Amino acid sequence: MIALMFTLSIVEGLALQVDYFPLEPGTTWTYLTRAGREYSKRVVGREGELAVVLHGAVEKHWLSAAADGVRVHRSKGVAFDVPLLLFKFPLKAGDAWSGEARAEGAPLAYAFSTAGEEDVDVPAGKFRAYRVDWKMGPTAGKTWLARGVGPVKETYGEAGLDLVKMSRPDEAWLPLKKGSKWTYSTDYDPDTDLVHEVVGTEKIGEVECFVVEHRSENKTADRIRKLRSEWLAAGEGGVLIHKVKRGQAEMAVAKPFFKMKNAPRKDEEWTGEAAASENPSKYTFIIEGQEDVTVPAGKYACWKVKVKVESGTRHAAEGWEWYAKDVGLVKTDMTIKASGEDFQIVSELKKFEPGK
Repeated sequence: MIALMFTLSIVEGLALQVDYFPLEPGTTWTYLTRAGREYSKRVVGREGELAVVLHGAVEKHWLSAAADGVRVHRSKGVAFDVPLLLFKFPLKAGDAWSGEARAEGAPLAYAFSTAGEEDVDVPAGKFRAYRVDWKMGPTAGKTWLARGVGPVKETYGEAGLDLVKMSRPDEAWLPLKKGSKWTYSTDYDPDTDLVHEVVGTEKIGEVECFVVEHRSENKTADRIRKLRSEWLAAGEGGVLIHKVKRGQAEMAVAKPFFKMKNAPRKDEEWTGEAAASENPSKYTFIIEGQEDVTVPAGKYACWKVKVKVESGTRHAAEGWEWYAKDVGLVKTDMTIKASGEDFQIVSELKKFEPGK
């Protein structure tokens, strides 16, 4: 038992070290340059054991992460005969390493050292990060690595990058568990709450879905009204809609579409349709960007999504939804068009009760 616990502690420690430079496809870092411009790095895919990281719009690097460190195997189209050891794991103050990354032509000499942990304050927040000092060829710089995030700050010469935000593909912008419940206040009736609750599971075809019931609750009048239900399931890339029920009408979804994506990107757009004998619903989603939102439940860093739902010529809804990591929908601002009339509804999260 002692040996097993010792082994598990080693494995856990190594996993945490690799987490100082996560390389899952879809991981994205957005930085602010010293000139005030946005600059991004994104893991765009894999080629065998290597992660392909795109810097800016065109510059690609091929990296690997293992228990002993992060290595660069190719850079901007040039393959190294001997990969460059970029960061040495485990990170330890005082460690130093050097070498040459050989390729056709002159080899690239490099030297690195881990200075230790420091507190770093960047637009994305405050981090406890290891500072690594480095020199590659004629260029010298420093990189700060934070657990679970990766590089939060870099300096080289007169230039530098400060992290604005980082997203990973495993982020849950709409967490789904049995019993999860979201309660919202509304601006049209102080006595009425809107409630979204995962009331059970049900298979749609071969996919096990969470059934999310939307209802209004007026405790003063002791009145509960079911408004709609959605059958949702986590899939590759996010949470997908598999079926919709509006009132008493069930609407099949021939091709499941995203309710929310796991790795949102500004200006990303997608569509979907829920079928019906009359007035099928056609959905359009556009991610407009990130915003901080304050609601009764607290302050959240959110993705703002423009949503449009068209149901024939007489019914439509258009507005915005705000999603927070590990919480889900925290605010909506929707204009409803029905029977020739328009009315606006703003709902804000009062309480989130995660399920089990």
